[in-house]
Amino acid sequence: MPRFAANLTLLFTEVPMLDRPDWAVRSGFDGVEVLFPYDQPMSDWETALNGLPLALINTPPGDWASGDRGFAAVPGMELRFRDSFLRAAEYATRLKAGRVHVMSGVAKGPQAEQCYAENLAWALAEVPGLTLTVEPLNPDDMPGYFLNDYDQAARILDDIGDPRIGLQFDLWHAARLHGDAGAVWAEHRHRINHVQIAGFPARNEPGGGGFSLPDLCDEIDAHCPEVWIAAEYRPARGTAQGLGWLAALKSRGALIGDRGGGLAPHRGGQARIAMDGRRRSQSARAVVFGAGRRSVPCVRGAVTAKSGQRQQTGPGPCAMMPPRPRSLPAGKWPATAARARWAIRASG
Repeated sequence: MPRFAANLTLLFTEVPMLDRPDWAVRSGFDGVEVLFPYDQPMSDWETALNGLPLALINTPPGDWASGDRGFAAVPGMELRFRDSFLRAAEYATRLKAGRVHVMSGVAKGPQAEQCYAENLAWALAEVPGLTLTVEPLNPDDMPGYFLNDYDQAARILDDIGDPRIGLQFDLWHAARLHGDAGAVWAEHRHRINHVQIAGFPARNEPGGGGFSLPDLCDEIDAHCPEVWIAAEYRPARGTAQGLGWLAALKSRGALIGDRGGGLAPHRGGQARIAMDGRRRSQSARAVVFGAGRRSVPCVRGAVTAKSGQRQQTGPGPCAMMPPRPRSLPAGKWPATAARARWAIRASG
């Protein structure tokens, strides 16, 4: 079973940042990722995480409001890149982050690519204990971003030839950049060391777009079990109301896409029970997202903290709907959290 991480920058925004790790674990996630953890001291993050794995952080982007998106590929900003990378390395080392995403920045041309390759080589040599990742981003969401093609990223990584740096597969960006995210996965799977998922064509809860998330889980189990699957999306409503996809994938008795072969697009709109030659778990119905009404199962379990470790135990509160943290006023907790089972409607 792959490990699932909640992106705390986009999920659980109903509460302050340092309360979100607790919400994530109570909701059934195995770990978290944070795009930019630098607004909070490392000591506060250590307390908030309380042993929960941190899958990934990004290098500092610079002044976001002014258009900075990192510096690794920006000629003339080598010193700025090195300072920002060392700051990320300090956070990653102390918080035991599994990956550091090195942001390339806004740049173009051969000089930018040479600068990028040299800076990545420097980073690998400077902090040999870290594992790095790079991510192509689509130009609609990130205009002018240097790394904007998976084949381009693969060429740069192959030239570096270091196993400590890999490719980040973001389902949303792969689909926006290349159209067929399944083909991107198939071509570059051996380079991928981190995965992020979201819905398509809207960047809401995962599902749709003709991409089979259960097959993705199967391939990660079979070929790269160390890879995290991170939920990086914008909840359509409150975070807790949209976590049916997590329960479904963890039950592995539900379809989100098609199991007809690899990661091919689904070819039907009917909800179906997953067969694969045998009947799967009765705990959840198999569902093809993006087709009419879709019901989501409620996975039960309780999370306890003991000796600083978080453990999944026997029957307990619904994992999709975490107990209200003490820091959140009672009136702010979604009323639907009291439901043991619920259904959501989609427009297709």
